[in-house]
Amino acid sequence: RALAFGRNDEWLAFGGKDGIVQVYTVDDGCLGRKLYELKMSGEINTLAFSIDSSQLAVGGYDQHVIIIDTAVWQVMRKLSQDAMTDSVLYDPTGKFLVVGSRD
Repeated sequence: RALAFGRNDEWLAFGGKDGIVQVYTVDDGCLGRKLYELKMSGEINTLAFSIDSSQLAVGGYDQHVIIIDTAVWQVMRKLSQDAMTDSVLYDPTGKFLVVGSRD
């Protein structure tokens, strides 16, 4: 349902209807080892790495945006929304995260 490449295309994050986000290394076009897994309470709609891949933003049906610190693979922030999250996007400077919803 949602895919994002990070860290110079060396990481691939994906999430789906089961609410699970997984991040793997990518080696020569093939999935390598699993780096991280997170279970959210609803379907995943969108994923985005920050420009320097230090953060991964995850949004979906559960009306939250989760921001993951990729240096330690831990949730650093959970943002609440009034509606499900359709899109997340970091600006080119990495200072701002734009969140889109149907509300």
